[in-house]
Amino acid sequence: MNYYQDKKIWITGASSGFGKALTTSLLKCGAKIVITARRKELLEEIKEVSPYSEKVIVQPGDMSDLESLDSLSQRAWDAFKGLDIIILNAGVSQRSFFRDIDYQTGVKLFDINFFSQVKIVRKVLPLMEKQGEGHIVSVTSLSGLIGSPLRSYYSSAKHALHGFYDTLRPEVWGSGIKVSLIVPGFLKTDISYHAVTSNGNEYGKMDPLQNAGTPPEKEVTKILKQLKNKKREIYIGYTLNARIAKFLGKYFPGILSVILRKIS
Repeated sequence: MNYYQDKKIWITGASSGFGKALTTSLLKCGAKIVITARRKELLEEIKEVSPYSEKVIVQPGDMSDLESLDSLSQRAWDAFKGLDIIILNAGVSQRSFFRDIDYQTGVKLFDINFFSQVKIVRKVLPLMEKQGEGHIVSVTSLSGLIGSPLRSYYSSAKHALHGFYDTLRPEVWGSGIKVSLIVPGFLKTDISYHAVTSNGNEYGKMDPLQNAGTPPEKEVTKILKQLKNKKREIYIGYTLNARIAKFLGKYFPGILSVILRKIS
């Protein structure tokens, strides 16, 4: 039987891009999915056009509203009477120098990209432990491995996710809970369009590196295979530029810093 058949999965940031591609593929694999994003109409559209609509539950939610996430998580858990996998994909990028961005806008970026996941995991983890098993999956970023100009809060939040989950993983060892990180390089999605600028407005442009990235649909088969195997970290969308940046960041950070200064 297909590994994902009847698996109960919650995906945040499911209305477009990577989250939507994952949702579509997992439904084809027979999974039951709770989909979450801010815009209910986009989620409803995904459900309506899917030939597996009976296996989709729409659960809108705003990751910046931290106080609402306990109840949102409980509703997602109750939708199918438990969850086997949560895929925390929702996030918002940034295109602004640190000196220019409004502080509260920066705090909101950190809430969406980091504390929303912490809040959800804090609620779902004991439920999974009581259940005896579960798989927590976080979508981070190449920006969580290397610092990038114009992404101070976004990159910091993604770095924090790596620290958080690297700490959580040994804490839950032996409890039946697995932790995986999906670390995209450059995927051709609309993430740069919705990135926030210094005043909190949308950037509204496609980055050249993003435009040259890999369509997320091409990476899904690889992702599902590695998630099935509970792989610790899964790297996708690693174009030549992304591979070079990752290599330099790990082994020659000084050289990478010079390159990034020129880009900046």
